[in-house]
Formats: sequence, structure tokens, C-alpha cells
Amino acid sequence: MCGKGRNGVNAMSDEVKAAAAPVSNNTLVRSIDWKQGLIIAMGIPILIVPSLCDLSVNLWAMSIAIWVLSVLSGFLLNIPLGEMCATFGVAGIGGSIQHIFRDDEKYKGRKVNYGRMIGSLGAWAYFATWVPVIPIFTIMTGVYINDYFELGFSGSSNTLFYLLLGVLIYGFIIITGRKGLEGGAKAQLILAAITIVPILIIVMVPLFTGDFHMNNITDEVVPAGWKWDGNAILMILGCFTVAQWSAVGWESAATYGAEYKEPSKDVPKALMSCGLLCLFMYFVIAFCMYGALGISGINAAGAATLIPIAESDFGNIGGAVAVVLLIAGMVMIIQTAFLGTARTIQIMAKDGNFPYMFSKTNIYGVPMYAMFFEAAIGFIIILAGITASQILAVSALGFAIALGMCMLAFIKSRRDPRFKDVERVYRAPKWALPGAYFMCIFEFFFMIPGLLYYVYDSMGFGYVIIGICATLLYVPCWIVIQWWNTQKHPNMNTGVMFEKEENPQPKLMGIFAIVGAILLFTSFLASWVQVDLLWTHLFSGYQLLTDNSGDFQAFIPTVALVFGLAVMVLEILNFLKPRGSSKAFTAAALVLSVAALVLCAVFCMWDIFGGAVKVADGVYIGMAGAAISTVFTAVQVMGVSGHPISVGRKVAE
Repeated sequence: MCGKGRNGVNAMSDEVKAAAAPVSNNTLVRSIDWKQGLIIAMGIPILIVPSLCDLSVNLWAMSIAIWVLSVLSGFLLNIPLGEMCATFGVAGIGGSIQHIFRDDEKYKGRKVNYGRMIGSLGAWAYFATWVPVIPIFTIMTGVYINDYFELGFSGSSNTLFYLLLGVLIYGFIIITGRKGLEGGAKAQLILAAITIVPILIIVMVPLFTGDFHMNNITDEVVPAGWKWDGNAILMILGCFTVAQWSAVGWESAATYGAEYKEPSKDVPKALMSCGLLCLFMYFVIAFCMYGALGISGINAAGAATLIPIAESDFGNIGGAVAVVLLIAGMVMIIQTAFLGTARTIQIMAKDGNFPYMFSKTNIYGVPMYAMFFEAAIGFIIILAGITASQILAVSALGFAIALGMCMLAFIKSRRDPRFKDVERVYRAPKWALPGAYFMCIFEFFFMIPGLLYYVYDSMGFGYVIIGICATLLYVPCWIVIQWWNTQKHPNMNTGVMFEKEENPQPKLMGIFAIVGAILLFTSFLASWVQVDLLWTHLFSGYQLLTDNSGDFQAFIPTVALVFGLAVMVLEILNFLKPRGSSKAFTAAALVLSVAALVLCAVFCMWDIFGGAVKVADGVYIGMAGAAISTVFTAVQVMGVSGHPISVGRKVAE
């Protein structure tokens, strides 16, 4: 927390005072020390497991050096972060960026508060980093259990199995963490005891049994045919960014900066201990794994790199033990992501960059609404079948942006006159400021381009677009949240000036209708027809349009594209319209939505379907989008016509 100046007068601005002042039901409680923060973050080294294969395949033994350098870069990144968390009493990267860039006095009276907007970008990028960790490791847990123990789940039964695991894991985390981080730390300590030490034993045993071969490393430093050209440098930078997503994750110890009993002592101790632990773990695991398996063994093992080592050490029983330990480790990282992200959401909501209801905490100071929201996102991603590649594109890009903006925030906290008299309860060493300049430039101008090349080379251009779009999605979401805060919390400082409307419900319904419209027009890119012959043929909306089949149904996906775009444009125009909603815009959106729904149903009755020809996913996506748009535009029209449907005060807020 900020202290007093030399003359005993509080040096904080009124704005900083307000941000630091306690609130009865949305303030985090200082209940843990650095040891508990370390324990909660002990799941971080497990993040190396799913990335071991990817980096090894792309860089061979050079990946060991990349892991070490990634952890070391974390000291340049996380020590400045620790100063901000300890000094300003904010939670981690997201809270620090929002706090430093928020300058309501500077932007007073302006239409857009760019300080809040920039701060929210950093928080959103950090949010997009950790939330995907939760469902992807839930799915990975299911994959390990299903594959190793040969349960035989596939298709929908696989999805149901993942959902069941999600219920069990999320329920366990919420129950153990509902009374504060101390309870979460105790559960984490138990998992750490049965996971981290045995995994170290598994990877280190080959050093003493003769199964470790140093020539696997010395003879395979770089891939065969490696050339030190521009593409190679970009690949190294891309792998560095992927490694950073894992190896710098020990910044999560600073996420609890507002909950340490003595932040001036606890934050630096927690960060240094986490950093040294990760440096040891990442080097030992990567070094011993590569020396034991070599590139051929890694290719054969795939993502399950520790299983063949365990089987070699201890036989088939050892393989089973390795799976159990990996599962425990995955639960650890899910808990780390779950608890850390909940506090990021809480501070975002408290600052007006997320729906305000998520700022509320229970009697123990735990943001339960945020935790339930995370669980809901996890279930949605599992149901959507989001792939690990898409998760990587979003998460790693978001983390690189968040880290770069965090360094900008630290530089600003040292240079901005608003903070010059703030007492630093923990002051980072002298090298922290030039280190922050270096890492800021490195993240934005080297790491992010390298990651985009890595994703393009490994997964294709489409995944690059997914990552960029997911990051930029914050802009419309943030604007909508500012509008809603104006309607329901008029006393809150917002980032965009909107008029308070007598009947905001139609515009709120229009926002949900836009979601349906997006599903509707993007369905054009998905497959609408599936033909199963010797192999499966899939036909997207574009392929049907250019196929010249002669049937009018072939044009329906294109019409759905046009109608979806039209509904989205109409709803955006209606949202931007001052002084209420337009009857013409809302009625037109309803008509187009109903027409799109009918056309999707007509498409399903096309006489080509039957036998080997089946309706594909694009139809269901289009129908779902049209149905969502129809429902919400119908409610919207009723609201504009003077017959609003009550959604209840709690839900509305």
C-alpha cells in the first residue's frame, strides 16, 4: 500500500486514495504470507510438460537453453511487477496496468478516457492468457486418463467425460478456495507434495541408471539442415514466446499482491523463491528429458514425454504412476490459473473494465462470482471443441502483450509525476528500470512477431488471425461494459461517456443479438455438407457457392452470410443511436433473423441429404446464430414497443 511522504502528508493523489480505499464487499483480504503465495504458484513448473515436445521438435537440444533463458527473463519482468504490486496494493499484471494508466483527471470531460482504455487492454490480454489454461488442462487430463487406461471414450462420450472432469476439478477448487487463499494454499501444498518431487525423481533417475546419454544433447544441438537465417531467428523467438508463456508464469505469485499480510516483504520473497524454483525445475526437466530420450524418443512419445522415462525407470507400474502424477500436476496448474484469474477478473470489474457484479466478494474476501464465471467459460470451451493450437494462439499472444504493457506501466510508475512522491514499500534494484525498457522493446518488436511466425509455420495463417482477433475483441466488449456501467452504475467513472437511457433493455438485447449474428455470418466459412465415401469430403459455404450445383439451397449459406452481416450492422447502428432505440432498425433485424432461421431449416430439407451425404457443422452453427438473434431481436422489438420483458434486478446488474 502507498505510505506517507517525508512531511507526514499523504503523497497519493485523490484518485490513488480512492483506488486503495477498502470497500465492504469487493475488497480482497490480506490473509497470506510469501510461503503460501509460493505454494499456490508451485503448479507453474507443470506448465513445461505439454510444451516440452513442441519446443524440442522445433529446436532440438537448443530448447534447453530457451527454457533457461525464458525463466531468467522472468526476473527482468517480475521484479518490477513485484514493486508495483507491493507499492500500490494491486493484484498482479492486470491490476498494475489498470492502476498505473488510469488517470481520470487528465481525461476529465473527454468522450473517451484513453488511460482506462489502454489499461483495460493489458488486463484483457492477461485475462486471455490464463482463462484458456483451465479448460485445456481439463481436456489434457481427460486425454491422459482415456488414452493410457484405454477407457475407449470418443466423440460425444469424450466430451461428456471432459465435462464430468470439469465438474469435479472446478468444484474441488471452488470448495477449497471459498474461504480464502489460505485454504487454496493448503490444497496446493498437498498436490505439490505428491507431484513435484516424484516428477523430479522420474527425470533424474536416468542420470544414475545409465539411461541418460549426453551425446543426445551434444549431437543434436540444432535440427538437421538448420540454417541461421531470418526464418530461423523468428522460429527461435516464437519458441521463446511459447516457453515464456510457461516459464514466466511464476508472476502469479505477485497476482496476490493485495492479499499478502506484509507486501513489502512477502512480494519480493515470493517472487524470488518462485523464480529460483522454476529455474531449477525447468532446467532439470528439459535437460534430463532430452538426454534420456533424444529427438527420436521425443517424437515417439509425443506430448506424453515423461511416460517412457518413467516406464524405463520403474516399468509399467512407473508409467501408471507418471500418469497419476501428471494428472495431479494438471490439477495444480488448473488451480493456479483458476485462483489467479479470479482475482484478475475481480480487479478488472472493480475498475469498471468488466461487469461490476464480478467485483463482489464473499464474507471471506473471495471473488466467488468470478470463479463461477471461469468455470462457465471452461465448460463452454470444452463443449466448443477448441483445439490446443487455438488456445496457444490466444494465450501466448495475450501474455506477450500483457508483459510488454506491464513493463510500460512500470516505466510510467517511475517517470509519471503523479507517482514521484509515492513511498515504495518495496523498491526494485537499480537494474529494474533499464531492464524494463529492454523487455518492453523485446516483447513488442521481437517476441510477438516471432510468435506470429511460429503459429503461422506450425498451424497456418488462420490461427494467427484467431489470436489477433481474440486480443482485439476487447475493444467492443470494453465499450459495451462502459455503456452498461453508465446505465446501472451512474456514479462509477467510466472510460466512455454515454447518455443514461430510460429504457436500456432494447440495446442490451441488441448486444446479444450481435453475438448470434456473428455466429450466423461466420457459419459461411464452416462446412455445410459432409460426404463420406472412401474419405470424408467437406463443403463450406464458399465451396457450395462456387460448385454450380443448380439448386437454390447451395446459395443459402451465402444468404446467411449477408443476413448475419446486415443484422450486425443494424444492431451496431441502433446501439450508437442517441436517445433510445430505433423501431425500424430493430424490426428489420428481427425480420432478417427469422428469415435466416427459416432458410437454415430449408437447407436441412435439401434432397441431396441421405446415405453418405450428411448435414455438417456449419448448418448447426448458422441455425444456432439465427435462433439466438431471433430470440433477442424479438425481445428487443417488444422493449422498443413499450412492452419490455423483466429480466430481474440481479441478472440485469
